[in-house]
Amino acid sequence: MLDEAAVGDTIRIADAARLFRSTKDVMQIREVLQRRGLHLRIATGAWSGFDLAVDDAQTKLFVTMLAGVLEFQRDMISENAKEGVAAAEAAGKTLGRPAVLDEGQASDAVDA
Repeated sequence: MLDEAAVGDTIRIADAARLFRSTKDVMQIREVLQRRGLHLRIATGAWSGFDLAVDDAQTKLFVTMLAGVLEFQRDMISENAKEGVAAAEAAGKTLGRPAVLDEGQASDAVDA
């Protein structure tokens, strides 16, 4: 996408969590956008309406806070998922997609 964008273009994303994986990512992406003369807007939520690539103190503060919140949210989701898997395993539940073939059918398929 960045290869096709021209100076002054605005990149619009639906959800910031889809673009930013860490605070470091946010700052690196902002630097690239600023160097290329691009704008970045999030379509929905509290950050909609802001050009997150603008190089001013207020925007930098907002983007840094947003990045921190998104990174925290992602970490919490990961922790909760790990705890859920551990609880399911402790309860003896089988995890993952159910098998389509039983062991006999699988053995027959391998033999064939």
